[in-house]
Amino acid sequence: MIFSTIPIELGYLFYVARKEEGTFNIFKILGLKGKLKVKVFILYSLSLIIVGGILLIDLKPLSNYLLKTVFCWIPSWYNFNQDLSLFSKNYIIIAILVDFFIITLIAPIIEELYLRGFLLARSNKDWK
Repeated sequence: MIFSTIPIELGYLFYVARKEEGTFNIFKILGLKGKLKVKVFILYSLSLIIVGGILLIDLKPLSNYLLKTVFCWIPSWYNFNQDLSLFSKNYIIIAILVDFFIITLIAPIIEELYLRGFLLARSNKDWK
């Protein structure tokens, strides 16, 4: 994600901004800038977290069943069960924090800028 999606999407946004506006300010080319109320945002966020957690817990038996039956041909070395005792606690904490920051903050923001702010806004213009 760090070396593929984020640089490609940001690079294209900077390219289009430079081409259309003469500057690298990507916010000038983004459309659909409607604001969401804070209460609605919090409600949506909490709802998605709760539903995601419930689905994650409820679908675990199905996941285990599919791994044992449908995907039984996958070699055992491919199943990523790392022995974390080989690493120091500080490295593990740093890795978790960096992953959390990139996966939950940076990547979704870039995706939203690109898909909702750029592509969706331009597709709505073309369809009118």
